[in-house]
Amino acid sequence: MPDSQTVQEIYSLIRQAILAKDIVALNYHGSVREMCPHVLGKTNGSPYALMYQFAGETRTGLKQDGSPDNWRCIRIEVLSDVAVRTSGGE
Repeated sequence: MPDSQTVQEIYSLIRQAILAKDIVALNYHGSVREMCPHVLGKTNGSPYALMYQFAGETRTGLKQDGSPDNWRCIRIEVLSDVAVRTSGGE
């Protein structure tokens, strides 16, 4: 994959989305997901993002809008094809 993103690039894109109140589309373990990122942090030295998934694929299926079960804490190192999409800041 010549155009694969580095962990630093993905971290930066998610940070940009948080600051602009935008959404991200990404690939997580082969599933395309759309999420609202909220917080970046580290656990045991690995960067993670806390995001709310509102669309896309999941193993267990999405719950109704607003459900706390749609929150995901995902290790950034396993993400790929991350793209920021404008949400209008809402």
